[in-house]
Amino acid sequence: MILLDANILLEMLISGRANKEVVLNWMERNTDNFCISMLTVHLVLHFGLKDKLTITDIKTFLADYPKVALLPEDYVAAMELLRDRDHEDALQLVLAERTGCSSIATLDKKFSETYQDRIRFVIPTAAS
Repeated sequence: MILLDANILLEMLISGRANKEVVLNWMERNTDNFCISMLTVHLVLHFGLKDKLTITDIKTFLADYPKVALLPEDYVAAMELLRDRDHEDALQLVLAERTGCSSIATLDKKFSETYQDRIRFVIPTAAS
């Protein structure tokens, strides 16, 4: 299973994003199962509403993705391994590890470079 970082979903959902077609094509070609964290749900809601999308549109968009809860233990683990100031990245990583995800799909190169020794990262490109 691949954990989809919030930026992957935002790229697909919000119009005019630079990598929208690349991400959509990657998603269509991929045969793995996907999941998202409840942190991603929050971020998609926040930025989707900020971009004037409706709650109904966002709920419909999110409906197809299995959602994984964040646990208090995830906070503790993220704080212990935090390598930079991005707690969101650390939370996504520990959730992916805890749930047995094989990789994380993200557009955040800093995230993937910071934690590449812990899990496989996929950064969708036109060639991937």
